[in-house]
Amino acid sequence: SAGGEGSWDGSALQERGEVAVQRLREHNEHLRTENKQLLKDLKSAEQLNAELSERESAWKDGMLQLETLEATWAEGVKKLKEDRDGQERKMRAEAKRVRKSMEDIISSLK
Repeated sequence: SAGGEGSWDGSALQERGEVAVQRLREHNEHLRTENKQLLKDLKSAEQLNAELSERESAWKDGMLQLETLEATWAEGVKKLKEDRDGQERKMRAEAKRVRKSMEDIISSLK
């Protein structure tokens, strides 16, 4: 009978609807689980990013200190060289003075 077929179609339709709803619930639960994991991953990534920023900042500070140290060292080397050159000039001048003095003494003895 047509009424029987109609109710059979209705129950089959209802069954398919329930299966579809169940699949949607499972899919929704899967998405919720994925979302939780993504949020965890995002928090981890943000934490890593913060640590990286700290390390980069520390590295930049270290590089700045190194540049300062290199500049100080170069300045020290330059000063030492100037001091050494100055000492050499003084010693040469002193040697000339002593030689001149000795030559004067030798001349006076002649």
